[in-house]
Amino acid sequence: MRGTVDLGAYPSNLGSSNFVPVAFCARFIADISLSKFDAPQASPSSVSSDDGVYHLNNPHGNISFDSLFQAIISFGYKLEKLTLPEFKEKLSKRSDNVLFPLLNQFAGYHFRGDPFMPKTIQEMKKRGIVCPNADAKLIHEYLSTFVEVGLLSAPKAEKSLNSVSS
Repeated sequence: MRGTVDLGAYPSNLGSSNFVPVAFCARFIADISLSKFDAPQASPSSVSSDDGVYHLNNPHGNISFDSLFQAIISFGYKLEKLTLPEFKEKLSKRSDNVLFPLLNQFAGYHFRGDPFMPKTIQEMKKRGIVCPNADAKLIHEYLSTFVEVGLLSAPKAEKSLNSVSS
């Protein structure tokens, strides 16, 4: 998010991702780690959902990158929608941007699901842990926190053409 805000642009049609809030992951990992459940030990030759392995994906599904960027825009940041080649060209001129090291990694992506998720969802329900939906409300919460802690500057307020100066 920070890299696109700093660049003032985002690449269109990147696909989607399974956006998982870090607070959710931390709570689940801490709860599982501190619990007294009897999980079988994983053997080096097998990894299955019965081995105490949990994949932390968002059970609500994917968020498209276009939806993510639209949430950033609705928060108040100005972002220009560019084709992927245009975005990479613009980013290539900004070695100070946090996304610059990932320049060659940009391509379409779509999370396709995970066979371990049913077990993880079962454990989440048992423990009363709820993963929030990756929507504009959640993205706005993250952006507010980023502004609050100084990772991002607050969006600049637009001056209305109808406003009268005193």
